[in-house]
Amino acid sequence: MTHLALPVRMEGTDATSARQGVTKTLWHVPAALRNTLTYDWGKEMAEHEQVAQRLTIQIFFADPYSPW
Repeated sequence: MTHLALPVRMEGTDATSARQGVTKTLWHVPAALRNTLTYDWGKEMAEHEQVAQRLTIQIFFADPYSPW
């Protein structure tokens, strides 16, 4: 599988809510299917290092104004 899109429920719009939502959602995905994650450049992604460490994944950031 090369692409998986999952909606993430967040309690707020801050970085902590994003980290908790992403971690909770992806924790249930088998490790073999969660090698990388691509984020946009929003301020809610500020805790990306904690997400990467907790889930043992690499996180990339999309180019600004890129549609993918």
